[in-house]
Amino acid sequence: MSSTHEHLEQAEHAQHATHSKFDKRVAISIAMVAAVLATVSMIAHRTHNDVLRLQNEASVKEVNASNGYAWYQATRVRQLTLEINRDALDLQPAPTDPAAAQKREKLVAGWNAKIDEYKADLKVRKDSADGDKNRAKELAKESHIKHAQGNRLDIAHLAVELGLVLCSIAVLTKRKAFWLSGIVSCALGIGITLSAFTVTAEHHEEHPTESH
Repeated sequence: MSSTHEHLEQAEHAQHATHSKFDKRVAISIAMVAAVLATVSMIAHRTHNDVLRLQNEASVKEVNASNGYAWYQATRVRQLTLEINRDALDLQPAPTDPAAAQKREKLVAGWNAKIDEYKADLKVRKDSADGDKNRAKELAKESHIKHAQGNRLDIAHLAVELGLVLCSIAVLTKRKAFWLSGIVSCALGIGITLSAFTVTAEHHEEHPTESH
């Protein structure tokens, strides 16, 4: 009888020892998964912030380009107006009065100088507007790529978070299946996180539905 009681106690101690080792392993796993979760969360947060920053910068460049083209058109109109006035004046008879002739000559010279100034200014304004437009396109493309990366990181965050939940359930239920499932889910989240950095412009063009 005594021997049976001793065997039962030994079996109970062995079971507690097994559970204790299991709990320790799962606790370590939970700590590691929590660290991974914090890392993925930080990366995802920064990526989404980059999306907003790039979109804002692209909007600013678009506005600058629009204003630049408006200035270009306004300058072009002023240039054409002076050219029309000059050509119309040339069609009129030359004044016989020397003072009037001198005044007319001075007026035409001023118009020509202004026309030359406008011509030089037009190129600068056009180049500046084109530069802002191209930069806006580049920033928009970067924001689309970041958006696609952010979508993947959100999925990765969910996978790692699920892994943390499964490991926590393993502590309560003492079931190894939950523990292993949690580790697999966390590993999947890590893989998705790494794959987010493989998203390129070409990939985004092939999968346009990943961003809005």
